[in-house]
Amino acid sequence: MEEKEEKKSSSKQIQLSSETLYILFAFIALALVVVVKILGFFGVYSGVLNAILFIIACGLTATAMILSYLSEKTLKVEFWLNLAVLVIALLLLN
Repeated sequence: MEEKEEKKSSSKQIQLSSETLYILFAFIALALVVVVKILGFFGVYSGVLNAILFIIACGLTATAMILSYLSEKTLKVEFWLNLAVLVIALLLLN
């Protein structure tokens, strides 16, 4: 009976702060930009795929920027990191 109680209480949860989540959005968007550029270098260029990944990357960074500003009411590192990734995406994927 004690073993069953121990098994139930051993579940783990991952808790991320909002700042970590916003930084993670920036890295995911940057990874999408890198994937598109790598596919382009290998000749697997598709305008539709490029557009979809561009929209996702810009959407992630814009969402993170807005949420970061609204939660803190100041421009913190997460905001500037997402802005930098958005500028990179705009320059490289157009």
